[in-house]
Amino acid sequence: MEYHLAYPPRWDVNGQPRALAVYLDQWCWTELTWDRAGEPQSPDVAGLYAFLRNLALAGRVVFPLSQAHYQENGNRTNQDARWDTAVVMAELSGFNTITAKGLDTWEAEIAVARHFGIDVDIPTPNPFGWGHHHCLRGVEARGVYVGDETGAHLSLEDLTAEQLVGIRAVEVECAYDLELGMLARRDPRLETAVGMPPFEPWPNENGPKFEDAQRKLAGYLQQYGKTRRRVRDCLHVLSLRDSMPLIEQASVRLGLDPLALPDDLARRVETGDRDALTGFLARMPIQHTFTELRVQAHDKDSFRFQPSDLLDLFSLATVMSFVDLVVVDRRTYNLFQDAGLTGPVLRRLTDLRAALAAALQ
Repeated sequence: MEYHLAYPPRWDVNGQPRALAVYLDQWCWTELTWDRAGEPQSPDVAGLYAFLRNLALAGRVVFPLSQAHYQENGNRTNQDARWDTAVVMAELSGFNTITAKGLDTWEAEIAVARHFGIDVDIPTPNPFGWGHHHCLRGVEARGVYVGDETGAHLSLEDLTAEQLVGIRAVEVECAYDLELGMLARRDPRLETAVGMPPFEPWPNENGPKFEDAQRKLAGYLQQYGKTRRRVRDCLHVLSLRDSMPLIEQASVRLGLDPLALPDDLARRVETGDRDALTGFLARMPIQHTFTELRVQAHDKDSFRFQPSDLLDLFSLATVMSFVDLVVVDRRTYNLFQDAGLTGPVLRRLTDLRAALAAALQ
């Protein structure tokens, strides 16, 4: 239940020298929690928590949290395990976060512009910020002081400089305490002091829906004759359908007819270009990766989708374009490799130690 008050600094993505951004899958945080407790689950992981914490405190490496981290840690029913892992996540991340908000709009516009050869400057968004509000909504939020139980806003104008320093220190401490409580979905001190019970686990509503949809799709593919080409074509059509509202909006912003893209793809297919849709999706960095991972999963008769796959696959697809290193589980790593995708994806925490040591020389 103990944790340190020293947190890594808030990350300035434009600061120099630039810190390395490393994304850790949820299982990595569990491994690091055991290592922090002095019970590493493998000799190769021993001491890794301290190694990474020193880099984070020095501002040399940033370990951003994503929506997947908040959901996956928050839906655990073991309250103590939820807290212990959240402490490690807090100590290494400092609540620097990455958001997916707005990235779908950006990649749709990039893809349409490149497809039609439109020379327009579309700046790459900065998905990094601080706190769970930024992570989930794309906007950072701060608490507001109230004067008393009426909720009236507190004026700080009459306070002395010394009082303001004290107030700001409390503000910072409260902000971090709130963040830790949101990540762990509990605060043991408040449980003891005022009897506040832990929050209920965060429900994973979309995961089971995703699993069910993939199961139905697998049944359809088997029923109508599963081939590698049919799997790919089917997943690509579904991905285009999911992205069409964004593509139509992007087309309008670029001065095109909203149906310009599907009309053009249809013409290309009619003239024999069977890979026109594949080529377009390849211009969407997030949707392309997410789709190709699912293609590989459906191509394997032995693969069984799980509710957690939605967050695992989507998180990898989202962060790939923005971080320097990603550590994923073996299952996801194999899909990534089989899809022929390229990027800084690692399978083991021990690989991360070596990669960071080489990059930071």
